Amino acid sequence: MKIFYVTSTEFYRKYPKKYASNIKLIEKLSGEKVSHFTNRQSQEFDYDTEQEEVTQLIKNIEHELKDADALIADITISSAGPGYDIATALGLKKPVLVLKHESDTSKRGPHSITIKKNQLLNYIKYNDTNIEKVLKDFLVQAEGKLDTKFILIIPAKIDQYLEWSSSYKRMHKAQLVREAIEKYMDKDEDWKEFVDDNEII
Repeated sequence: MKIFYVTSTEFYRKYPKKYASNIKLIEKLSGEKVSHFTNRQSQEFDYDTEQEEVTQLIKNIEHELKDADALIADITISSAGPGYDIATALGLKKPVLVLKHESDTSKRGPHSITIKKNQLLNYIKYNDTNIEKVLKDFLVQAEGKLDTKFILIIPAKIDQYLEWSSSYKRMHKAQLVREAIEKYMDKDEDWKEFVDDNEII
């Protein structure tokens, strides 16, 4: 399972050992190399950095996030960057684990994360003792939510529509198909009854 790990830059600077330890632990549990922001940051970005460099870095991050199966974000030290990545991952229907270390005593809470209900979003406070269990539980849960890939043969007319709609709405064709099916599912009373009877999430 491919994991994208993100924190604020300040968290990386303040807790580099914890940052590296979390990545190592995720790689051990997932069996995959972890994609993360800071290992690709070749320099410190500030107001004098060329816009093209920043734009390219953001594009690289977005590409790796889209390629990942799930996102793990540590918001112990809050930042707009991880918040954006969390929203992007949820928009891409990817499982997300939001972590906050129990040692953080700030009164700023992630209200937009804790209030909204989303089956793909998990928010957990962790400590140095339970972090491995927290990560392991999430990875097991996330693996059960990964998309199933299948081949769909469609008429040329539908493919033409998807090509046009994809360009017009700036969405992947697969996402358009998925959203259309999800809307159909929401209206299907027989399916809803089946879900309730079988306790399907």
